[in-house]
Amino acid sequence: MIKILHIQHLPLLYGVQNMMLHLLQSLPRNRFEIYVSSQPGPLLENRCKELGFNYIPITALRHPISVMDIGALHQLIRIIRHHRFDIVHTHSSKTGLLGGIAARLTRTPLAVHTLHGNPFHWGQSRLTYQAFIAIERLIAPLFHKLVFVNNCDRELWQKLGLTPADKAITINNALSDELRLKLVAIASNREMKPVEATLSPGTSWPEVFTIGSTLRFTAQKNTIQTVTTACHICRKHSQVRFVFAGDGEHLDLCRQIVHSLNMTGRVILPGLVSDIPALLATFDVFLLYSNWEAQPISIIEAMYSGLPIIGSDIPPIAELVSDEYRGSLYHPKDAMGKRPYVWTSGAYATDRKCRSAVEKRPYTQHSCGWLVRHDSPTALMDAIARIIQLPYARIREMGNNALERIRHQCSYQAMTEGYLALYDQIGDLR
Repeated sequence: MIKILHIQHLPLLYGVQNMMLHLLQSLPRNRFEIYVSSQPGPLLENRCKELGFNYIPITALRHPISVMDIGALHQLIRIIRHHRFDIVHTHSSKTGLLGGIAARLTRTPLAVHTLHGNPFHWGQSRLTYQAFIAIERLIAPLFHKLVFVNNCDRELWQKLGLTPADKAITINNALSDELRLKLVAIASNREMKPVEATLSPGTSWPEVFTIGSTLRFTAQKNTIQTVTTACHICRKHSQVRFVFAGDGEHLDLCRQIVHSLNMTGRVILPGLVSDIPALLATFDVFLLYSNWEAQPISIIEAMYSGLPIIGSDIPPIAELVSDEYRGSLYHPKDAMGKRPYVWTSGAYATDRKCRSAVEKRPYTQHSCGWLVRHDSPTALMDAIARIIQLPYARIREMGNNALERIRHQCSYQAMTEGYLALYDQIGDLR
């Protein structure tokens, strides 16, 4: 029996944690004895116990960087030594560093780290950006393999010299078979609205057009700007409503914004929703206008449910939505706070070419959705104004295209086979 420990930072049930649970559900129970550790919290602990996994809280682990991290490291070392794990698999940068050190000190046979995005990203000061790069540079030597959930981050790490190519692999996120089948059933049951129904002037829809999202209300998800823009869109287009489901530190502020703009009935913020498939069934289009991402589970869920995507034009979202994206990306020298990175097809572009491309194309339409210039409320408003004038048959066609694309790109079988092949390397490392 192979004893495996997955280490999470936050005890939540969002993309990073759900991806891990989807993976662990696929592991043969006659081969793997599964343990999960994280900062204490009932959501993740209860879900692990429901699925039959062992759960060990790391009581000294804190969310921000803290002197308590030394205690968390000591606690991890004790946990790993006591249980004599064969595999330690970490998620997120902080637990990657702490878990990687603990795995090395305890001589764990196989140490794996999955990167769910980079801690260095747009919006940071130059000093903070470079500091996080320096920290990430310490992580790669601690692990036998680094798993990236997209190609653009793997390419970026190699370009910055953070990891050798032979240590880095890409395994796309995916959904469990149970969840995937629920979402595909929703996609097949979506009702067609009349082809002639559009939101052009003088024409009314038979029902409300709903643009929705499932997300955390954080700076990463750009929720303050997105919710504010949604309120202004609703003022101009009476048939549109927005639903943003989730919680987070910006939820109360966003509710205040909606209330102050008198849009309480049009921009709906219900908080956490447990039945995501049922919620997605009420949407016509899915919106995620993030500042930075890795490979958002929420978009994967939405595409499996037959929804076209409106996304910010950052590389990880472009990998899922764009018809042109081939894995190349560009991070301008002043990405640390002055201007967002943008993606390009083909080779790395010059600064002038990238800037020109963004200025000329505030948004682009693709077969399964739209990519909107990042951090531009005007571009988002213009894109949605155009989208709601399309025949609804075109919206549904794009939703079907989204389902077909995600079936091939984010396959549960491919994800589980990729990680199992990784775990099988333990025989060579013992």
